[in-house]
Order: sequence, then C-alpha cells, then structure tokens
Amino acid sequence: IHKLLAPIYLERNDHELARKSLLRLYTSKITRMHALHSLFELHSRDNKHENLLPLLEEEFAKNKCSDLKKLLGLTYYKLRRFAEADIILSDLEDREGLFVRCLSLNQLNNFELAQQCFKRLEKDSYNFEDFHYHYGIALVELNKFQAASRQFRCSIELNEQVWNSRCELVRL
Repeated sequence: IHKLLAPIYLERNDHELARKSLLRLYTSKITRMHALHSLFELHSRDNKHENLLPLLEEEFAKNKCSDLKKLLGLTYYKLRRFAEADIILSDLEDREGLFVRCLSLNQLNNFELAQQCFKRLEKDSYNFEDFHYHYGIALVELNKFQAASRQFRCSIELNEQVWNSRCELVRL
C-alpha cells in the first residue's frame, strides 16, 4: 500500500507522510533501492540531505552496489563534503556520478584530475547542466586559456551560466 501512497503524498507535497511511507518501503528488501531513490529526491526537494545521510551510510556498509554508491556520492556532494564524494564516486562508470566527481574535483582544487574527468564526459556533455562552464573553470586554473575560452563560448551558446562565462572570457 505504501508503494501507492508515497507518490500520492509527493504529488500533494505532503513530504512528512511521503517520508513515512518511503521509510516503510525501505524496510522491505524488494523495494529498498526504490525507496532510497525516492527518499533522495524528497530530501533534495527540501534540501535536507543531512537527514538521509545516516540511512545511506548504514545501507552502504551492508551493500556496496554501484547504485547505492552513486546516491551516497551525490549526497556527500550536496552536503559539500567533496573529498568524500570524490572517493566514493572515483570508480563508478555512471555518467551522472562521474560528472559530480568532476565538480567535486574542481571544488577540491584538483584541476588536473578534474580535466581528465571532464574529458571522459565530453561526448556526453549535452546531458549535464553547466558542463562547459565547469570544464572551462578547470582549464583556466591549469592555464589552458585557449581551451578554456572554447568551453566558455560553448557555455554561452548553450545558455549555461551565460553571465559567469562572459566574465571568465573577459578575464582571459
């Protein structure tokens, strides 16, 4: 019944009842991952990832599946725990997880690794909001100004962080 109730509560923006239903779903092994994904979405809406983190860490201690690694890494990133996000996402092949790792590496000022990370995603860049802008930032920090300029120009063409990209181009 909670599998039916949770989406209804979410639709009605009753986050507390949705959370309770999703926690009930979490207790079943069959619906556990679905519940964790839905709880992540719910906590993202409320920007309360710190409430979800203990549950994810507890589950990850028992189950090291890549789906759970990704959720944990995204949660660490949202909580600005970039070093932990980098570590947990480092061996995932998942594109979204890899992009968040690139962003974490930028935040950690590890621009050399960030550049390598962004390069791996370049052919899928259209899937990620602000990809070119963030890639350009890493390239600027590595003094690769011509390549950074190309990234910022792509960012502007795609309406990604247009103002910030223009400011970066002026600085170059």
